[in-house]
Amino acid sequence: MIVDLNLLKETVSEIVRVNGFEGRMSVSQSGNKIGYFKDGDTIEVIDLRQPQKPVSVRVGYGRFEFGADEKHVLLKRGPVDKSGSLVWVGIADGSFQPILHDLIFHDFEIAPGGGEVVVTDPGKRVLKVYPLS
Repeated sequence: MIVDLNLLKETVSEIVRVNGFEGRMSVSQSGNKIGYFKDGDTIEVIDLRQPQKPVSVRVGYGRFEFGADEKHVLLKRGPVDKSGSLVWVGIADGSFQPILHDLIFHDFEIAPGGGEVVVTDPGKRVLKVYPLS
């Protein structure tokens, strides 16, 4: 169940019940969308403005974050503690588009504002910043 916690009013109200939750929740930068792994390889995205109409996209397992447009997620394929390639996944159509020449990275974060991605190479603690546009 996804709930709204209002700390000022000390209230809890249900937003939507979810059917299946494997983990790896992510919230879009605007706070309007929530995504999580429904099962081992399917991301379910809930638009909080229309929570009764979730969208599911089959992606394989990995770690993901929402892009600035909230129509795509950036996915690092494979186990979280292992390195993998980064791909944009279209939420509506399930399309895949590799980025950064299919290079392998240990981890990533999309910068606030969504204009850049910060990555780390396997075995190194050096941060590299690349534009997403």
